Amino acid sequence: MTDHDHDLDLAKLTEERRASLQVSTGNEPDSFDFGSFVPEHLRVEPPTTLCACGESARPWEQTCRDCGERAERARRADEERLALRSFLDRSVPRHYADAQLGDEAMMAARVRGGAVSIAAMREHLREPWVTFVGPSGSGKTTLAVAGLRARVEVTRAEWWRILPAFRLGNARIQHPAGKGEHPLVELALRAPFVLLDDIGQEVHTANNPIAEIIQERDAEDRPTWITTGLSRADLGNRYGGGVARRILERSKLVKLGGVRPSEAPQISAPAYDVTARRAGDA
Repeated sequence: MTDHDHDLDLAKLTEERRASLQVSTGNEPDSFDFGSFVPEHLRVEPPTTLCACGESARPWEQTCRDCGERAERARRADEERLALRSFLDRSVPRHYADAQLGDEAMMAARVRGGAVSIAAMREHLREPWVTFVGPSGSGKTTLAVAGLRARVEVTRAEWWRILPAFRLGNARIQHPAGKGEHPLVELALRAPFVLLDDIGQEVHTANNPIAEIIQERDAEDRPTWITTGLSRADLGNRYGGGVARRILERSKLVKLGGVRPSEAPQISAPAYDVTARRAGDA
């Protein structure tokens, strides 16, 4: 028998088998149900699983589709928040590395107003614009950094930077003319969230970038926290009335002043009626 004859016999046998299946089942061969040959007592139904929400779940995941997608989004948010915490720990200046709202003893020792100031900060963690006002050494930056760390836990992850005003002023002074903007100033203008630290301490020249930064961030609705030792009048004299108004009318104001931390009464926050007033009401 030649190979050709063998192929013809195989094709004929296959066609006969297909025809016999079609006659015995009444179905087209392509839609043949092989499960019909499994004895009834051996058939196993797929397991039925309920999600915690009560909907039918995918057995291999134990959750329904909607709950699975929500869990995946939460997992990704946790990963991003963990990465942000790590970034913040590396970027916070060493002096403020231990600033945590939960460390009441440390905060009371370094922040004027103690429990009152801390409670005011907790009240405004979600605010996009907050201004911390107080004299030098009152703990403005410590409280702001601690607040930013706590903010990461209660809002969506935001990549923020601490930008000291004196560095911004020096950056623009030292940057060559005709070479565009200094990268640090550009960062202050465009970053999603910044803490402008100690405005008023930068060298005050005609090219002072602070007013421009505040105007740009206000116009583009970019969250901004500010620390300063300047009064309302000083802000107006230094940056102009329009900039001072943007800072004070847009921000929630947290004032740090009065007695030194070591002299502040150690009273728990609930004993105070704490509200950080808008600057316009001050």
